Amino acid sequence: MLLFKLKELECAFEKQLRPDEKMKKAVSALKMLFLKIDYKNEILPEFSFEKVVEVLEDVNGRELTGRQKLVVKHIMFYGD
Repeated sequence: MLLFKLKELECAFEKQLRPDEKMKKAVSALKMLFLKIDYKNEILPEFSFEKVVEVLEDVNGRELTGRQKLVVKHIMFYGD
């Protein structure tokens, strides 16, 4: 579900005349991280912001940026 919401957000950026390029880059990076998760071995609770960030940072090998965390929070709690 979170990956689907990221894709929707990515599509919304494509329709904008002047999208926020830094936010667009954050969305693209997050999408790639979500695609790298091994869902057979990793439980990703959709309502635990801290756990999702922890898993994404583990996949990324470093801390998420502030924008990336903002995007995660948006798709988890406000992205309908």
